[in-house]
Amino acid sequence: EYLNKIVMSKIKELKNKTLINIEEDKENRYTFKKFLWDFGRFNIGWIVRAKGLKIHYKDVDKSILKCKKPFIICANHTGFSDPPLIMGVFYRRRMNILAADIIFKNHKIRSYFLEASGCIPINRESLDYNAVKKSLNALNHNRILTIFPEGKIETEDKLNALKGGAVLLATLAKVDILPIFIKKKTSKKDKFEIVIGPFVEIDKNKVYSLKEVNELTFLLFNQLEVLRKVIDDEKERDINCISSVCLLFYKEKISPEQEKEILNKIIEIYENIVGEEVDKEKFTLSSNIKEDLGINSVGLLYLIVDIENKFDVVLHNQSIEKFVTLDDVVTYIEENI
Repeated sequence: EYLNKIVMSKIKELKNKTLINIEEDKENRYTFKKFLWDFGRFNIGWIVRAKGLKIHYKDVDKSILKCKKPFIICANHTGFSDPPLIMGVFYRRRMNILAADIIFKNHKIRSYFLEASGCIPINRESLDYNAVKKSLNALNHNRILTIFPEGKIETEDKLNALKGGAVLLATLAKVDILPIFIKKKTSKKDKFEIVIGPFVEIDKNKVYSLKEVNELTFLLFNQLEVLRKVIDDEKERDINCISSVCLLFYKEKISPEQEKEILNKIIEIYENIVGEEVDKEKFTLSSNIKEDLGINSVGLLYLIVDIENKFDVVLHNQSIEKFVTLDDVVTYIEENI
């Protein structure tokens, strides 16, 4: 009986080793599915960039896109374009993506291509240990694993509470978590826009309790909120920049009192030219410079020189030619003082 137990134990051990070797052989063999996987990720990378992609970096730089270690990406979920978007950003690496098992059901062709592109079906309603094992296997083989911890697509521009599965997998696999915030597109013309933050680091030598997993999940949520504000701040800066540019080309119209003051100064200049006081009531904005004021070309020259000195403006031939009434002169001074 004792000998029988030893034999059975050895057989079981040999069986496990054989299964592991078979899995390793499958992993190392370059199959048609892996060809589709590589072909797809490179093409998606080009397509995403061709459609317009803007990447913001918060406390990290572009080298994060070439990171060679295994890690978990945790992102908010805005729509069905999110998985190919992230795959397109990190097209240099093979990536597995946890996806709801419902999209795999009753459609063999779609299911085949989803699995070929690295998607792992997961049942979100219960503990799917098979999906957990596949996820850990992906990380053990130095791949990226993408998870949308909200557990559903959010139609509004906000973050929902995160489920703890992503952090739990990270602690089991001893890999870091990369938070990414995806801006929701409001129209087809909008560019893809994401914010990449720094890694949430996992202690490789520590066994995490359930309480600590929940604390890390809350920390991850806060990190995603920080990344969301990066886009909000960028939008506010753009608005302020546009406002500043507009102010360069727009000046508030002066008040009627200021307009009257300008007209009175022009009348004073006219009085100096003719050498006598005039009836100011006869001078209105509609007064014709030549017909009503009787100013000839020499008088106009004196008027222009004095206006330049009095109001500190520069007059050009093109502007002077347009001076027909006093309103034309006042308007020009308003726009250039």
